[in-house]
Amino acid sequence: MKKKDGNFRIFLKLLKELSSISPLQFCFMYFCFAVDGLIFTLLVGIKERVFDSAIGFYVEHTGLAKTVFYIVVMFMFYVLNSVFNALGNYYAEIYDIKAIRYMHGKINEKSRGIRAIQYEDAVFLDKVEKSYSGANAGMAYLNSVMDLVFMYSPFIVFMAIYLWSKKPSLVLIILLIFVPTIYSQRIKKREYRKLEDELAPIRRRYKSLNQSILSLSGWREAKVCGAFGFLRSEIKSTVLLIQKLKNRVERIGVLYDLSAKMVNLLGYFGIMYLLFREMMTGGISIGVFTAVIFSVDELYSLMEEAIVGRYGESSSKIPMIRNYFEFLECDEETRTKEITNGKIVLKDVSFRYPNAHADAIKRISLSIEDGEKIAIVGENGAGKTTLAKLLSGIFTPSAGLVIIGGHNSSEINYNGISQVFQNFNRYRLSMRDNIRISDYTKEPDDEEILGIVREFGLSHEGLDTLLSKEFGGIDISHGQWQRVAIARGLYRRNQILILDEPTAAIDPIEENYMFEKFREFSEGRTTIIITHRLSLVRFVDRIILLKNGQLEGFDTHENLLRKSEYYRTMWELQSQRYLQEKSRAFSTGSRPVKRCQFGLPSG
Repeated sequence: MKKKDGNFRIFLKLLKELSSISPLQFCFMYFCFAVDGLIFTLLVGIKERVFDSAIGFYVEHTGLAKTVFYIVVMFMFYVLNSVFNALGNYYAEIYDIKAIRYMHGKINEKSRGIRAIQYEDAVFLDKVEKSYSGANAGMAYLNSVMDLVFMYSPFIVFMAIYLWSKKPSLVLIILLIFVPTIYSQRIKKREYRKLEDELAPIRRRYKSLNQSILSLSGWREAKVCGAFGFLRSEIKSTVLLIQKLKNRVERIGVLYDLSAKMVNLLGYFGIMYLLFREMMTGGISIGVFTAVIFSVDELYSLMEEAIVGRYGESSSKIPMIRNYFEFLECDEETRTKEITNGKIVLKDVSFRYPNAHADAIKRISLSIEDGEKIAIVGENGAGKTTLAKLLSGIFTPSAGLVIIGGHNSSEINYNGISQVFQNFNRYRLSMRDNIRISDYTKEPDDEEILGIVREFGLSHEGLDTLLSKEFGGIDISHGQWQRVAIARGLYRRNQILILDEPTAAIDPIEENYMFEKFREFSEGRTTIIITHRLSLVRFVDRIILLKNGQLEGFDTHENLLRKSEYYRTMWELQSQRYLQEKSRAFSTGSRPVKRCQFGLPSG
């Protein structure tokens, strides 16, 4: 088992990664913080001289010019302190945005190389969720550590040197503040690591529930089904659980912080006694006494800010940053082989989902010829979609071998394959971009897009219209969205086209026209269609018949009717239902999709 990186190594990795975004800006930002810390320390010495010269002027009535000079210098240092602090904070805000964008980009880029099957694993999904939390916390963590190094540490070191130069025993002031507080923060860091592991799956659930209410489609369904009350109750209970877990850690932190503050309070009175004794015995001047007394509160405040704020914040974010780097170190696929033909061969293929106890696909062997039209049919849960993902190379088999275009499916890239999923994405983009997103690297060709749009019954007048009411565009029906998804799949040039329930939201009359167009647009390409509707079998060359994850038959429609009782029963039942649907479609006045437009406003 790989040993986890220590905190210092994580800091170095993050420093190297984030400083590379804009090295000059990064260095200037922390230069400002370093100067800010130095100036703050120098102010203590200047205050000493102001007090000593002021007392000398009051007692001896001499040295007014020196007193005024020190006051002016002190004022200038305060101005410089404010300027460098403001500059540092300004650039820190800008850099934080750059860092989050950069780290999110790294996660997204990494996700491209992750095996698709891992996204079926809840443990892996938790890891993805935690990696995004780490990306969001990355710059905050680095700022915390770098502030400690460049701003607070110089102040503490210079302050210690200053106190040592006046009286070595005064260095105890820093120790009395520093040691108890840092101990409490180490305890809190351990608890935050446990908390982050517990929160990841709960946060995913919370986001999912929120989306069920906040998204337009989710809101509509919740409104119509009366699910708002239930969803609100679930969200509330999830939030309460998150708060309960956080409160547990916060209670532990408060107890340790309180203990540290009690020790600090005792130390404060000890400091007062120590300073007073040194002044009365002549060990320090009145100016030193006054300057240190005035600085003790600032020192306490800065030390608390440094340790409780910066160190404490970094302690809570270390687990998140570690999760980010652990995700970036996940194994990736290497897919470099280009397919040049659409032949697919399965040899004794079985497949099992993560954490499942049985195979979803069981020992299937078959061969699909280049350019062949294939339908995959079977009851719900038969394994149709899983088999399609194996045929496209998205999933690799748990056992056996899948050969696509002459290459092992685990080695091919997806450039030669186009797949339209049953649960396709509805991108909140224009009609044009919703289609060309499947092959965005090639030069946009409106003529080609318009050709597909017209043929599949979509309005060609609104290519620039945004398909989202949420962003000021329009809304279209599920059936129209399905046509957009099909157009997207056909726009991408490929050797293999896979369609998962492509006409699920389309009535039987329009379905005939759609399949004629499928044949036309997919000419010369291997086409695989997953469907519950057996009416399309006349458009395909052969049919893959699945039952409980096993291959029940692979033949033409006529041969399956003759050989398979299971298929014959399905066909007879669906024939009756299909005729009823077709009759209803005629009675409601449905018309062929060729003339169907949904009236997009002109773009």
